[in-house]
Amino acid sequence: MKKKILTAAVALLLALILTTPPVQAVGTVYFAGVNDKLIELSDQTMPKYYGGKLYLPYTLFENSDTGIGVFCVASSELVMLYTVEKRLKFDVARSEIFDQDNMQYYYSIKAANGTVYLPAELICSFFGLTTVVIQAELAPIIRVKNAAAVYNDPTFAGSFRDEMQTAYDAYMGITPSEGPSTAAEQTYENVTVFLNFSDIAAGQFGLLLDILDTSEYKCCIFVAADEITDNADLLRRAAGSGHTIGLRLETGSYEEYQTACEMLFEAAKVKTLFISAGSDAMQTAAATAESKGLIFWNATNTWDDASDMALSDITDRLNALSRGSESLSLTCSEKVSTVMPALLSYLTDNQFNVLRITETSAPPALPALND
Repeated sequence: MKKKILTAAVALLLALILTTPPVQAVGTVYFAGVNDKLIELSDQTMPKYYGGKLYLPYTLFENSDTGIGVFCVASSELVMLYTVEKRLKFDVARSEIFDQDNMQYYYSIKAANGTVYLPAELICSFFGLTTVVIQAELAPIIRVKNAAAVYNDPTFAGSFRDEMQTAYDAYMGITPSEGPSTAAEQTYENVTVFLNFSDIAAGQFGLLLDILDTSEYKCCIFVAADEITDNADLLRRAAGSGHTIGLRLETGSYEEYQTACEMLFEAAKVKTLFISAGSDAMQTAAATAESKGLIFWNATNTWDDASDMALSDITDRLNALSRGSESLSLTCSEKVSTVMPALLSYLTDNQFNVLRITETSAPPALPALND
């Protein structure tokens, strides 16, 4: 009787299958894998984090050839995951979750980009699955698997390297002439690139450190005084990983530097001579550095959430150089974390000389200010 009821429910829901149009790619990129299958990269198949909790799009379970044994039917108001013996019904309209015995589970249901996202913790515990995050070169892979999976996680990531590069370039809108995967005839050993980050309160600082850990490059993080206390652990991690820590000043005064410097040492046990500032305080900060033996660091190019940043904007600028240095300042934002893996691959493939700033590095010249 139960099987007849389940069959009828599945038939009813199949008639109401949810279809969603493609939308513009936004946010941090994650690849998705189910057992030994890499899922096509799109907004509708990409996992998301909400409040630090992982959510999976229902579309991951629409593929019948993954061997995971969990299947899905969906409508605009209802999603059901099921096996022969068990099922979870997600009532999207009421934000309620029930199993086949009508037991309720108190987890959130999310929706974005026309896609319903389901709590990974509940799905895995209910169906006996495991979710792992594999740190890959281009972007992390969120892999859902069970005992039927053959590949271990490193083998899984290595097996799909070429497919991931192609999918990533297509998703990001990178043409072969722009893309980091294209082998350039010209290399750039004579061009030095400094990577600098600011606005660590934007929420992506930890992820950006994870991404940088996949490369050999070190950078400088300029932190504002009001960001230090809440990010002490990440600042200690950054310093321990070999990155330089500097201070982002609001007024550029020596008193501001002293106060922030004491806070930085108390929170992360780091002392610094490096300071930076926005355009309003740039000249004051530079004068403070000159008179007090500090080092003012100025970015030659800045990409933040207010700019219409694309990977090609950065690569086109760097491709025009034959020698000299470029100091890139990027915010710790979701937009930046999206392009960072591709940027690091581009710098490696084209053999740029990527360095962290030190006391002996030559800062870029200050731009002239209009009278």
